[in-house]
Amino acid sequence: MQEFELLEHVNNRFDRAGAILGISPDRLKFYRTCDRLIRFKLPLHREHDGSLELITAYRVVHKEHKMPAKGGLRINRYNTSRDMEAIAL
Repeated sequence: MQEFELLEHVNNRFDRAGAILGISPDRLKFYRTCDRLIRFKLPLHREHDGSLELITAYRVVHKEHKMPAKGGLRINRYNTSRDMEAIAL
């Protein structure tokens, strides 16, 4: 079974909506591309056993051409940078 790819799914929907609205492919490419994606590690200290776990976090800023920028911070051990791009779109 093929793994679900959220960003690919969102881009397909985006392209379909753009075709219905008559938006050019180059303009759609501009709109779908995020301006900034920052990946960083957060140390999580477990109080119950004293262990230290590093969790990957992402900050995605979708577009800055009009302020304020759309984007957000998501922390989840199962998210990928591509998921964050899709969610920010």
